[in-house]
Amino acid sequence: GPTLGGTTVLITGSNFYTGNTVKFGNSNGMNVQVISPYQMWAVTPPSTTAGAVGVSVITTFGTTVSPGAFTYQ
Repeated sequence: GPTLGGTTVLITGSNFYTGNTVKFGNSNGMNVQVISPYQMWAVTPPSTTAGAVGVSVITTFGTTVSPGAFTYQ
């Protein structure tokens, strides 16, 4: 996605509930919406550099990180 941010990303997993957060690298995802316990949407924030970043999902059960899961171009 562009370094300006604004890309909507579908995230799949488990234990997703309202109040969960998402990070792209060290920046908070925007407009996080839980669709079901297994899917949520998040919009990428702007990035100052291009390249792959980890995507972290923070739930009440802990944090899961997918290294290099999103690439800014």
